[in-house]
Amino acid sequence: MIGTIRLLLLGVAAFLLILVFTAPATLLTKQIEQYTEIRFESVKGSLWRGSAERVIMPQTSIGPLYWNIKPSRLLFGRLSADIELKSTEKPGIQGTASIATTLLGKVFVHNAKFLADAEWVVIQLTLPIAAGGNMDLNINELIIERNRLPRIDAELNWQQAMITYPEVIDLGAFQLTVVHQPSDNPERVLGVLKDINSPLTIDGDARLTADQKYTAELKVNTRPDAPQSLQNVLPLLPGIKNPDGSVTIRRSGIFSLGAPGP
Repeated sequence: MIGTIRLLLLGVAAFLLILVFTAPATLLTKQIEQYTEIRFESVKGSLWRGSAERVIMPQTSIGPLYWNIKPSRLLFGRLSADIELKSTEKPGIQGTASIATTLLGKVFVHNAKFLADAEWVVIQLTLPIAAGGNMDLNINELIIERNRLPRIDAELNWQQAMITYPEVIDLGAFQLTVVHQPSDNPERVLGVLKDINSPLTIDGDARLTADQKYTAELKVNTRPDAPQSLQNVLPLLPGIKNPDGSVTIRRSGIFSLGAPGP
């Protein structure tokens, strides 16, 4: 009798495991759709290893998106997954990342590498310019907690940068580095922007303090050999016009963390 009960329990456990590991991918996407404004199209695969042809968000859409959830990480209280974004369109974006979240809503992003067409980025930001080149985003670490500043180590490179205003202007390259400062530094997150082989000289930084206030300052000027069309554009920038012909742009305000939580 006891042996029969054990076999029955083993059978039930095996059946439940099969249900879990063969659960359709729509089980995951429908849950996300229920609690967010994100929508998924043409979902395939299983809960653990699936894909969506299109991911539609309020301001943009991307895809195809592939994910591979790691069940073993659940033993440590984390839901962890590797994701891959493949763009079949031009302009578009593609890349990979490892993401995880805890039961308390803490979010981790590691080894994220994304490559986007600058034109695609400009479209998402609804900027009134035409841009070219590639934007390469590398996130070594990003940790988001509710009511706390994000911990971040990331770098964004705009290679072969160009704009059209009204003609095509080659801008060289730009690099933005964002790092989390030590806890004893009141300016906890710092971003630094610099030019690389550009007809523009750019010196800028942005600082975010523990009380969620940010300040940003950017000084822009043209080099002596810069195209005349670029020199004509510079005075049109919204900012303080300096005696040396440069323009200083300052911004400040409150930064919304947008961290997860109820």
